Parts: sequence; C-alpha cells; structure tokens
Amino acid sequence: MSKLRWGLIGLGRAGRARARAILEDDRCELVCAYRGDPAALGVEAADSVDALLEAVDAVAVCSPDHTHPRLVQRALEAGRHVVCEFPLAGSALKARRLYALAEEVDRVLHVEHIELLTPAARWLRAHVRPGQIAAGAVRFQGPLRTEVFSVAHANLARLHRLFDVAGEPRRFELTDATLESLTGVFKLSGGAQVDFSFHMGDGVARKMELTLDLGRRGMVLLLGRTLLFKGAPVELPSGRSLFAQDHDAAMAAIVDQHPLYVDRARVLSVLGLADRLDAAARERGAYD
Repeated sequence: MSKLRWGLIGLGRAGRARARAILEDDRCELVCAYRGDPAALGVEAADSVDALLEAVDAVAVCSPDHTHPRLVQRALEAGRHVVCEFPLAGSALKARRLYALAEEVDRVLHVEHIELLTPAARWLRAHVRPGQIAAGAVRFQGPLRTEVFSVAHANLARLHRLFDVAGEPRRFELTDATLESLTGVFKLSGGAQVDFSFHMGDGVARKMELTLDLGRRGMVLLLGRTLLFKGAPVELPSGRSLFAQDHDAAMAAIVDQHPLYVDRARVLSVLGLADRLDAAARERGAYD
C-alpha cells in the first residue's frame, strides 16, 4: 500500500502537534506545509495553497479560525480528504454546506475535538449520566484571540465537554455578554441548571473548570487535567498524545471507512448552540 500524502496548512502549536502525529505514522508522508516554519520539522515548504493541494492526498487545516471554511472548501473541491481543527466554520449552516460538499466529492471531512479524547473525558462518559446531574458549572478563561468568529465559537471545546456528559441543553439564558465574555445558565432536559462563563482577555491565563453535582453520588470537579470525585483525585491512565489519537481516528475513516468519534450531527448541534449564543449576545448589543 502506498503512503497517504499529507499537506499541512498552519504550523502553530496545533499544527506542529499534528505534524508530529503524521510524521510518526508509517502509513503517511508529510509532503509539504504552508505557513509557519516547515524547515524546523524537516518538511518542504509549499509556495501556495494551490501548490500544496496539487501534491497531496489529504490536508490538515491548522490555520486561524476564520480561514477554516475557505480552506476546507478549497481542499474538498480539489478532491482531498480534510482534517480541520475546530471550529469547522462560524455557523452550523456553513458547516452543513461543507459536509454536503465532502459527501458530494466522496472525501472524509473530520473536525478535531481532542478534548473528548482525554482520560478525564473517557472517565466522565463512563461514570456520569445526564439524568444524574442536579446542577453544575462550566467555566473557561484564556488569552484574547482576534481571529475567532465569536466568544461562543471560540469555546466549542467547552460546549462539547458539556454535551458529552449532559446532552444538549434545552435552552439557555444569558446574564451578560460583551466582545470578550459570555455568562449565563444552560437548562438541561432533566431540569438541572449549569452555569457557564467564558472569558477571553489580554494576558489572561488559561483555566478550564467543569463542575457536576451528582446529588447523593457526590461532586465531580475537572480542573484543567485534574479530575476530582467526592473531593478525591481520580487516577487517570496515561496514553498516546491526543493529536496522535485524533490522527489515528482520521486515518481509520480515510483508509477503512470507520466512523469518526465526533460525527456530523454532533458537530452541527454544538455549532448550532454557539450560533444561538452568539445571536443572543448580538441582541443584547454586545458587539455595538
């Protein structure tokens, strides 16, 4: 079997991690990269996106958020398989069109959500059911990024974490919205409320927290990579890097037609929630 030829667009932190995963896979060849410093990885630099697309079978899009829809569309139109860092697009409608294009040209379109591959996420899926949640909170703060679609879309990873254990919220209420932050409450199908707070600012240190009150079963607290249950640390297994696991999932879909761990329906549902949060923020005049 010939090696699958990969091209990579964007060599920031995620792009470099993606490159390492491809380079470590004997089934693959990282032919070239565009933007960043390909030479540092021993990879040839492409002169343009078009030149990259002509040389490869599959593309990893790791560029700034607002470039994703355009680059994914170009890669699919060129007949290439695509792996895209989240978010796929700035709206569920645009994402749905990209999925339709992938289906039309019979190519895999995979959106990365490595937060769902972490040992903590696996433990939560195994031990928490939506009906057990009495209350909770999801909070994130981090440095300001100017190339995002909105605060809501920049926090898709946090929304996916919530969907993963609690299901899709029935509705939400915003209590505050600005260009840099969103706060409010999600209402779950069982009647429980989950507070949320997303904030991005200059020089703000990255911090993620997920709290789930399971009533008599006790409290679950995820702080970054540390998971506590009933106040005691949960021993989590170590394993391969998250980007290596994500790459393996993409390869299984491309080579063996295996289903992806985040399917189209989930991506569109979470994007749809981000769209509604963003629309509500606009109605409150957050961007005026």
